[in-house]
Amino acid sequence: MSDVAERIRELSTTIPETSCIWWIGSNHSTGYGGVWLNGKVRGAHRVVYELEHGPIPDGFVVRHKCDNRKCINPDHLELGTHRDNANDCINRGRHHLASRTHCPSGHEFNEENTIPYKGARVCRTCKQEANRRSYIKKLKLGKMRRKSSRS
Repeated sequence: MSDVAERIRELSTTIPETSCIWWIGSNHSTGYGGVWLNGKVRGAHRVVYELEHGPIPDGFVVRHKCDNRKCINPDHLELGTHRDNANDCINRGRHHLASRTHCPSGHEFNEENTIPYKGARVCRTCKQEANRRSYIKKLKLGKMRRKSSRS
């Protein structure tokens, strides 16, 4: 076993209820474990992934299937893009905005009033109001002509 693998084994413990292997060494302020390797601190989950599967390709991140930042169980780790990781956060209800039921103006986020946009939710009522204000402003500035209504 390599020195790094031995150090990782010594600084981790298994949680039987979840089968997670928790990193009990030093942690980043973000909650991820940190391993000193080749002169810099690297994410413990990333180091474990590379020991098991080889290098992480450019543009990919190591995602936790178990949603536990301290977990370094190779079976709980998978590759994905930053977008995949962000979508996991939203779909699993971990995003700080995911639990909001209303927009800042007080309109309910429901099926009829919600527009999915780039992984986020936009209030349809507020969007229509913003479009109306923009149209009126452009009319006043002479940048648009009023649409004629032909019967």
